[in-house]
Amino acid sequence: MQTPADRLKFLRERAPTIGSSDAAAILCESTYKTPGDVWRRITGRIPIDETVSKAAERGHMLEAVVADWWAGATGHGICADGMRKHPTYQYLTANVDRWIPDLDLALECKTASGPAADDFGAEDTDEVPVPYYLQCLHQAVVCGINRVHLAVLIGGFAFEFRKYVLDFSPEIKSEYTATVVRWWREHVETDTCPPPVTLSDTRAMYPYDTGEPIVATEEAAEACERYVMAREAEKSAKAYKDEEAITIQSAMQDAPALLSIHGRELATWKTAKSGRRTFRVKGD
Repeated sequence: MQTPADRLKFLRERAPTIGSSDAAAILCESTYKTPGDVWRRITGRIPIDETVSKAAERGHMLEAVVADWWAGATGHGICADGMRKHPTYQYLTANVDRWIPDLDLALECKTASGPAADDFGAEDTDEVPVPYYLQCLHQAVVCGINRVHLAVLIGGFAFEFRKYVLDFSPEIKSEYTATVVRWWREHVETDTCPPPVTLSDTRAMYPYDTGEPIVATEEAAEACERYVMAREAEKSAKAYKDEEAITIQSAMQDAPALLSIHGRELATWKTAKSGRRTFRVKGD
């Protein structure tokens, strides 16, 4: 088990580099962080986050379980690994979960539940979520290999293990390497923040006002008009949605679920432990 001191040491070493989990963010394929988030961490504009989410903590604890299952299922031995650096571009790093000595390849271990589990395809294919594909691609580039094995524990109590094989051609690796190296040179070496892609980005880039107004460009003025139109449409949609919810709940009354004539569940309105009823419409 990784100690707090070990974790802090790892975070400090990783902070000024592009790690494998940053690949999806840099390519705008992550739902957790943006290119700007990665840039701010690398350039030291934000403090190192030592906190660990419950999901990340569980994932780390189950990593050994997933790795041991994969070894047992495949018959290949595994060993602990660690942070590796690209031989040419030292700022490209990869924290490899396990190494497979007889294959001389990397093994990435994951856990997934809920909607995330639906993004995994058939076992023994390369049908994995895009962020995981990019993470493994980054590892292949850093480690100088053309294949990465991925093992995942899917589900809660009714869990299942699955294994995947991701192959990367020299062309794909070369294209990816060129992309991240260009990103580094354009943004890190020039200390230029990537364009914002979320409202969190703009808040981080411009936390305070100067006190002086500016004249809008044509693009900004048109954006203001579209924003007002979108806001009004949002209000109308919310009012319409509320009206439909009232109709549905009035039909359900004290029933926990609403079914179609064929027995398909259309909506639920169940009482939680807190005593409040939670309303859901399928597809909502």
